[in-house]
Amino acid sequence: MADTIADHIHDINSGNDDVGNLVFKEDGSVAYVPSGESIPVGSTAVVTDLSKPGYAAEGGVPSSFPSLEDMYAAGGAFERSLLRGKSVLVIGIGSVGSSVVDALVREGLGRLAIMDMDRVELHNLSRLYVAGVPDIGRLKVDVVEEYVHRRNPYAEVVKYPFDVREHRDVLADEMRKADLVICATDGNESRYVVNTLAVEMGKTVVYPRAETRAEGLNIFLQRPGGACYNCFIGQGGHIEEEITNEASARANGTIPSYTSPEDAGVMVQIGLPCDIAPMVNMTVRLALVELTRGMEGTGIETTAAELAPFNLFIWVNNRDRKYAKFPPFSEPGNGPRILRWFGCLVPPKKYCCICGEEEPFNG
Repeated sequence: MADTIADHIHDINSGNDDVGNLVFKEDGSVAYVPSGESIPVGSTAVVTDLSKPGYAAEGGVPSSFPSLEDMYAAGGAFERSLLRGKSVLVIGIGSVGSSVVDALVREGLGRLAIMDMDRVELHNLSRLYVAGVPDIGRLKVDVVEEYVHRRNPYAEVVKYPFDVREHRDVLADEMRKADLVICATDGNESRYVVNTLAVEMGKTVVYPRAETRAEGLNIFLQRPGGACYNCFIGQGGHIEEEITNEASARANGTIPSYTSPEDAGVMVQIGLPCDIAPMVNMTVRLALVELTRGMEGTGIETTAAELAPFNLFIWVNNRDRKYAKFPPFSEPGNGPRILRWFGCLVPPKKYCCICGEEEPFNG
């Protein structure tokens, strides 16, 4: 591509134009130029390959774009720079993970690492709102990266289109770099891998989970020195999780290998976008509290204080099945109700095989 239009375009990523580029023209318009094609003679533009993380960091932003300082100034894109120097690792960028990424980027997050092996499918479009019909078949990490750079061309994005269970060394490296880990995967096996590393490194991890058809939501917050995810599961934390992707569910064992395609189709039960939204909002809230811990003037000090005593947060969308005995929403009182958050404290398990003491042998 650079050879085709070298006279008219400054290519800041020469030799890396396999998929084409976005062209930012001086009049402020943006166009897509597929690999090998040229723009009209006389046009002046900067060609930028969005597959390269942090592409704006190399000075490839047109003069009409706001500067890095303007982006973070009062009245700029983010207004606050609290997260400018922070790094977050998000594992699983489906409906919850991608929405959390969007919210944190809007808050000015400086560095983001994303891990997900899946591609965008038609059924994702109802809840993966960073993607559209043209994105079907593309890797989710690619779609999310492009979305992030449209919001903040200065953000550094590192993407890994793989299963974290098969690349634990890379996962460990990114966890070391992260100020916070958000594990939004849809299976316990990957969470156990993250949990074990988090205990070893003393990392804080947020685990958002949805039950079948999102009738109930819960978020477990693993802090250093507190209960780990294994403690939580070992003390009643098992739930009938929502299955949103048949291929992923078969890969992680949620759908057994012997299950027929017809039966598997029945097992894939997803909730509405509005059912998932409360979990996204609370996950972002918890992330902001953890990322700004120790900072002054955050504006969320009282929220942080009120959430501090708890490490498990529960929300129920419908009084169906296991929640059928909940009192009606209209009934007065302070007990459990639908459409409200409740905080709980899961204590560390003394003989947890990951974070606890070695259980004595009484043989």
